[in-house]
Parts: sequence; C-alpha cells; structure tokens
Amino acid sequence: MTFTYVINYIMSHSAILPRSAFVRQWIAGISGGVLGTLLMIYSVKLDDTLILDLRALPLILIAFIFGPLPSLIASVLIGISRIIFFDLNTASLSAGVNVVLIALVCGWLSTLRLKPYTKLVWMTLYAMLQTSALIYWLMPEPGPMFWFNLIPAFWLASCLGVFVFYNFYYHLRSTNDAMRKLRTMVTRDFLTGTGNARHFDAQALLMFKRANRESLPLSLLIVDIDFFKQVNDTYGHVAGDAVLKQLVTQLEGHARPQDTVSRNGGEEFSLLLADLDIDTALVIAEQIRSEVAAHPFELPDGATKIRLTISIGVSCFPSHAKSLNELVQRADEALYRAKDQGRNRVCE
Repeated sequence: MTFTYVINYIMSHSAILPRSAFVRQWIAGISGGVLGTLLMIYSVKLDDTLILDLRALPLILIAFIFGPLPSLIASVLIGISRIIFFDLNTASLSAGVNVVLIALVCGWLSTLRLKPYTKLVWMTLYAMLQTSALIYWLMPEPGPMFWFNLIPAFWLASCLGVFVFYNFYYHLRSTNDAMRKLRTMVTRDFLTGTGNARHFDAQALLMFKRANRESLPLSLLIVDIDFFKQVNDTYGHVAGDAVLKQLVTQLEGHARPQDTVSRNGGEEFSLLLADLDIDTALVIAEQIRSEVAAHPFELPDGATKIRLTISIGVSCFPSHAKSLNELVQRADEALYRAKDQGRNRVCE
C-alpha cells in the first residue's frame, strides 16, 4: 500500500516530475523493479536454488496502472536482480524468463477494452498459473506440502494483495479527482469558466516574475462593460449572465496559449499579454473594443439581440510600471480615464 500511495502521489504531482509521459513510464518501471526486488529478497526459500515470493505483484500493478512499457522495464530489473542476489542457475534463468513473460502478457491485457476489475482478474490468474507451473516444474518432488500448503498460501497472499491494491488504488484515484476538481473550482469563475480573481493573482505573479527575470514586456488589459447594470435591470440577470459568457468567448479569441484571461469580478475582466509591448497591446485592445461594439449579443430567449460597448485600460511593464502592483494600478487608472472620456474607448 505504501508503494501504491507513493507512486500515486508522485505521478499526480507534475511539479515533482517532468511532464514527459515517457519519463514517467520509466520512473514507474524502475519503481516497480525496486519493489519486486525487495519482495524477492524477503522470500520463502524452498531449496538451495528455488525461492517463492510475491515479485509478480508489482508487475501486475504497474501494467494495470501504466501499461506495457513500465511493466517490461520492471520485469527486466527483477530478472537481473534474481541473478545478482541468488546466483546464475536454472532456477534464476527460468525465473527471469517467467517475470518477462508475465510483464508482456499483463502489458498486453492492459491494452484490451475490458472493465478494470476484469483486467486485473485476468492478469492475476495468468501470473499465478504461470508461476505455479514453473515452481512445479523446478521442484524435484512436489508432494502434499506443495499442493495443500505452499500453493494455496501463495495464491491466497497474491489474490489478497491484488484485492487490497485494487480498492486502495481506486480510493486514492477518487480522492485525487475530487482534489483536482476542488483546485479547479478555486481558480475558475463559476459562471463563465474562465479564470477568477485568484487565478489572475497567481498568473500575474508568475508572468511578471518571468518578464522581470528575462527583461521581456508584459501588458495588462482591464476590460469593463459599459452600463452593464442597465442590461440586468432591463432584461434580467439571466440575460446579463449570457452577455458575460459571450464576452469571455471574444476575449479568449484574442488570447494566445501563453496569455491569461480572467474575470476579476462583476463585469470587469482582465487580459494578461505575455511578451507584448504597449503598442501591440493597444492594437489588440482596439480590436477587442471594435469587435465587441459590432457584436450582437444574443439573449437567452433566442429572439432578442442587443449591442454593448466596453472600456479598456492598458498598461505595460516596463514602460508604464516597475512592479506588479503598479502595473495593475496603471491599468485601473487608464480604465477610469476611458470611462471619464465617454466610454467605448481604449486608454493607456
């Protein structure tokens, strides 16, 4: 269970590992190989060359979670460890081939379109049957102890381990999913689906640090809908919500992957533009303003369409501000000037 928890924790935290799926598969495979080796070291010795242990379990678990490649990597490591720690002989070579075959078959089973529990059952049955057959073949004279003590205990321990893993793994997975949804809810605006004020604060800090470190420009647009209260008073809050969603769609249409769109509150939005100077930011702001002014906002009744305008304040690091607080303050001041000058305009 500790192994399952640690692997699950590492794989679910992108800050700990690189984002590369290939690197993660190798780490999972090596981890499974280490666990299989530990289980093999603490084994039951049947004779001078033959041992019995639960080394197949990590292969099953790794194949079930990560697929064929990590399971194969783990099997190769376990096979090599079998020879290193227990000498080179018929039993160790046979055990090495056994774990590789288990990894290959379990890896193949992991790719099939079966229910998760069904996959795990087939993986376990195959691994147990093949291992039991190998032990029977290698034992000089398998007697009653083999049939009535050794094999039942081996199967019981293996099946119990897989059963415990399955339930523990899905408990961890459901917990991770719940935490992921919670983190998303904390940083996303519930109405429009874009970032909220908390998201803006976090992204603005990251983007500003990068801009400052690499001597790059960072522009901020603060957007406010003109006379939005009249929309709510005239058509209702449901219509106002529909307008906000459509405006977000237009703002996101001007955002690149490295940019950040947020709803800072009410009818106020922001757009952080990475690596763009003030002149380019003003051009983009004017494009947004003119497109919004020309856009017919469709209300929920499907028949009514209204026209709206927006005012935009623009500031830029380092031309307008030397700190993040000053960047936000200058954009706010520019927005107020736009409103004072008659709205439906862009000011810097």
